Amino acid sequence: PLEMTRNLSGSLSYAINGSNTLGLYADGALGKSRTTSNDSAYSSYGNESQIYGVDYEYSSGPWVIEPYFQYMHTPKSTHLGIPHAFDNYGGALFADYSFTQTISLGARAEYLEVGGKTGEGLNAIASSLTDLPADSHAWSITLTPTYQSGGFFVRAELSYVAASCPKGDGFSGANGTNTTQLRGMVETGFMF
Repeated sequence: PLEMTRNLSGSLSYAINGSNTLGLYADGALGKSRTTSNDSAYSSYGNESQIYGVDYEYSSGPWVIEPYFQYMHTPKSTHLGIPHAFDNYGGALFADYSFTQTISLGARAEYLEVGGKTGEGLNAIASSLTDLPADSHAWSITLTPTYQSGGFFVRAELSYVAASCPKGDGFSGANGTNTTQLRGMVETGFMF
């Protein structure tokens, strides 16, 4: 049967001064999640989880720097087939420097730790929430040089990801067991 989900979410920001802002946010279900949906973006696992986070932003002159930390708890749920509760932790540091009005360089470093233990039957659930199997952690470094003039922009992105996963598990490659990945892309367009 379909069951409607009631969530409570909120965020609070405090502008310390013109350059520094601190933010807190939280989101969680107030009841049981529905088990099916016609919405392809719907995840009952994610809807059942609670998320808490803190972020900070520094913006002055050519610099924007933003670290954040996030904690996610997914409770045990026989209703959804989650055999054990588990937690995920993540953090990142974003930075952007504008060399001129048209050229900037963005960079980010990210870390994610996925809870659960091998043999608890959480791999598919953890992967649906984080793209990693249970009992894993990963880090990544990304560089994003950007050129923007008026509405036209060109942006490149180069990213390296590495993970530590239980033996035989991974997140990339033809058979899904690779634990590293180098990604690159270029995008261009007009913003109106």
